[in-house]
Amino acid sequence: MAMYANELEEYVSNTEVNGSKLTDGKDSVSVIDAIATVDKKGENWAISLMNRHPSENLECKVTMGDKLLNGTYKAKILSGESTDTYNDIEHPNRVAPKKVELKFKNGVVHLPPHSLTIVHIKGDYKHEKN
Repeated sequence: MAMYANELEEYVSNTEVNGSKLTDGKDSVSVIDAIATVDKKGENWAISLMNRHPSENLECKVTMGDKLLNGTYKAKILSGESTDTYNDIEHPNRVAPKKVELKFKNGVVHLPPHSLTIVHIKGDYKHEKN
């Protein structure tokens, strides 16, 4: 919750997610989820990318307006060694956000298993097609 509260921008933008599902019986959820947020000026973006798969690194393609993301961007990743990893008094930082530089090539980025990534992007994408 702290990453969402501290890393996302003020306004939520339209987001479309296409991909496979994780299924448990008759229930299912998207394996990748995303939220795009932007500041009031439309210049500073924070995109939350969640990989729910318990063991697989997944590719995720990000398009802003009609442009594929390319380049290296500052980000924070929250993940643990496994889906059962948790913090306790003796190990308070087993699951903690890590600052990284995330590389996108032709819009594609690799997300670690069972992780939350928030990437920060500067640019005016508000006039692009959705």
